[in-house]
Order: sequence, then C-alpha cells, then structure tokens
Amino acid sequence: MIPQIILKPGLAIPRLIRGTWQMHERAGKLDEAALFAELLAGYDLGFTAIEASDSYAGVEETLGRFRSYLLQKRGKEALQNLRIHTRVTQSGAATLSSHDIAASIKRSLARLGLQQLPLVQLQWWNLALPGWREAAATLGRLQQQGVIADIGLTNFPTPQMQQLLQDGIPVLSNQVQISLLDPRAGNGLAQACQQSGVNLFGYGPLAGGFLSEAWLGQPDPGLEPKAEKPFGKVYRQLIERFGGWDWLQTLLQTLHRCAESRHTDIASIALAWSLRSSGVTALLVGMSSPQRAAIYAKAAHLGLDDRDIAAIAVILAQRGPISGDVADIERSEMLAAIQASYQGS
Repeated sequence: MIPQIILKPGLAIPRLIRGTWQMHERAGKLDEAALFAELLAGYDLGFTAIEASDSYAGVEETLGRFRSYLLQKRGKEALQNLRIHTRVTQSGAATLSSHDIAASIKRSLARLGLQQLPLVQLQWWNLALPGWREAAATLGRLQQQGVIADIGLTNFPTPQMQQLLQDGIPVLSNQVQISLLDPRAGNGLAQACQQSGVNLFGYGPLAGGFLSEAWLGQPDPGLEPKAEKPFGKVYRQLIERFGGWDWLQTLLQTLHRCAESRHTDIASIALAWSLRSSGVTALLVGMSSPQRAAIYAKAAHLGLDDRDIAAIAVILAQRGPISGDVADIERSEMLAAIQASYQGS
C-alpha cells in the first residue's frame, strides 16, 4: 500500500495521488470497463485519492460512475475511503463571479454524485485579472455551508497564496509543478507553505516523461518538441532554464545507474527523490498504462541511500540558479495562447 500522510488532524491521504489528465485526453475514446478495472486495481494498491478538474472533459462524470462501480465491487467502506479532489478553473480572458464558482461546484457535485466535495482547488491562470480573492472567499462561504470540506490552490505563487491566508482563507494545500527538473517551488514557496501549515502538492514529477528511459541518450527535440505528451514545450523550456539538454542527459545517466542497482527504472528513482527531498506532502502522478500504478506504488516505498542522494546532488549542483516563480512559464504560455486566439478571431 502507498504510505499515507496527515494533512490535518483527522485527515490522511496517500503520498501519491492519481491524476486524470490522460482520461481527459482520451475523452470519448475510453473503454470504460477497462478503465474501471484499472482504477479498481489502483485503489487496491492504495491510490485512494484521485484528482479531477472542472475543465477536464467528461472526467468528473466518469469518476462518478466509478464510484458506483467501487461500491458494487468493494462495498460502502471502500467508497467512503475514496477521495476525489477537483478544481475550479479560470482559464480564459474573463473572470469568474461568485455565481460562476457556485455553479461549478454544483456541477461537480452532480457529476461525482457527492453531497460534499473533499477538496476544491482554485486555479486562476491570469492572476493579473481581478477576482481571485473573491473566488477564494466564495469557496470559503461554500465550505462554511458544508458543500466542500477543504480549500486548496493550484499554481498560486507565494505572494498570492500569502494574501489569501491573510484574507482568512483556510488553505489546506497548494499544488505546483515539482520535479528534479523543476526547483521553482524552492524559490520561496516551499518555505512559505511550511511556515504557514499549507500542504505542498506536486504535479509533473516526471516532467511529462522527460524523466524516464524514453529520453535517455536521445537527441534534443528542441524548444518546441512535437511530442504527443501534453505540455512538452513547457517541460523542455524548464530543462533549458535549469541546465540544458546535455545536463539532462547527465542526470538521466545518473538516475539510470541508481535504478539499475535497485532493479527499477528512472521514473521510480525520480519519484522517490521528490517524495524524500523536495518538501512535498504528496505527488500527483498520471498513468500512461495499467502497469504504472504498481510501479509507482513500489516507488513510494523506495528508499534512496546516502550514495544515491549524493550522486544526484552532484548533478543538481551543476544546473543554473533557481529563477522564476511557480508556473511562470505555464502562465505565460496560457496567456499567449489566449492572445493568439483573439488575434485569429
């Protein structure tokens, strides 16, 4: 089983949370019977927390049906142990009103078949756009009404997170990209989370697949890789910012040697490092195949010794200094896409 960690008194979750981006990508093409069997196998391994989003096509509805499947297969206690996190997302050029927030929560409740959402994470891509403080306050009122249990954030930099805490928003977690390639959370956010009691969640711990055997010894795909992996451009830009392609290859070779000595793979070593060394409470992992759940569950128990940590630390010390705040590249890419859509219309 995946080790658990306490988020607050009376609330523990597994240190690995299952992501659903792949389900979003395959919307309309899913073999639901096979997916449910895969989700059930993952549940039995300890993946009892799953993250969705109001912006993911069909995912909340699918997870709602999985809840009925889980009840049938494992019973009421298993259903009660399943936690489904979701998000409220501002992604376009328009702000979200209190009515928009309440409507999103109502839809998520209906789709998931829940009376209360365990965790709702606010994601506000354009922080220059007013309304994010009001949106968080609306979530606070919904929490007081019992509609949601806890409030989290996604991709909130340190100043904005601290502003919400000063506003009295009971922020349980802040989820940002964290991996061996992405140290931006170490530029102040991780320390701020620790000092304020906010749990730090990390997504992208394998950097869209760049931290795997698939890229070991491979030529540089360039700053705009034509890969099928989502956000490949963003991950490649992070590689360039913090070390470059040759540096990545040196890191992958080091991880490969660590993996060989432990009869595992690069991805497992990368996950184990982030769980131990990045300051995260929990990591969000996607599943590219049914076999990954078992591999990742084992990685959650993988202990890196001092020799492994020292070898990886040598390579990390060779990268560039930490620069930028969390999600700065992602945010600029999102805003550029929005701008381009207006110019093309």
